[in-house]
Amino acid sequence: MGEGDMWAPQGGIAPAAEVLARANLTPIRLGAKEGLAMINGTQLIASLGAEAVERAGRAARLADYIAALSLEVLCGTNRAFDPLIHCVRPHSGQMESAARVRSVLMPTAPSELCMSHPKQVQDAYSLRCVPQVHGITQDTIEFVRRILNTELNSATDNPMVFTQEQVDASESLRTSDGDRIACKDAPGGNGRKGDGQDIKAADASPPPATANAGAKPVDPLEAANRKIAALER
Repeated sequence: MGEGDMWAPQGGIAPAAEVLARANLTPIRLGAKEGLAMINGTQLIASLGAEAVERAGRAARLADYIAALSLEVLCGTNRAFDPLIHCVRPHSGQMESAARVRSVLMPTAPSELCMSHPKQVQDAYSLRCVPQVHGITQDTIEFVRRILNTELNSATDNPMVFTQEQVDASESLRTSDGDRIACKDAPGGNGRKGDGQDIKAADASPPPATANAGAKPVDPLEAANRKIAALER
């Protein structure tokens, strides 16, 4: 923005205006509320969280690959990663981790090192329980990812500005006691309540279970199997 001091690869710390001029860069001119978004509210926090969750996801994937190579070099057995074992305890992260290890040890044919000792019963916990340990990490990362995805696609301004048409539509969605609103059906709604400025829904209890009675429930095992199939292609 051309104010204060900043660090440059050549010359170190210097006045920002000079550094930008040497690099033929024009200072950014912030628009309404852009400066506020950089120092206050959820935007900056959410962006940092998004970067963190992406890095965590990458680290989790690498951990599975490292575990697979460790198992192979230690001449471990790949039986603990059989999909049947994990389908009867279908935590999605666990199944995904096991599938990722299998993709390394058995891309087209089983690892020769792993098959060189067929009579071995089982390995140490640190090898055979990789999916169970890594899986909960994967589940946690996915949970955080879902929260951030909702937050990054939400409106958190104050005040919230709506058109009269949206206000009229929201009135028709209120329940008889007037303290709940079906956000997912509101114009521009995404199924998530906002900060609740001038809307009582922020403190309301969840809508009745019959509101989405026609919706088909998501089968977590089916979703995990689809993810595993994609990994093993």
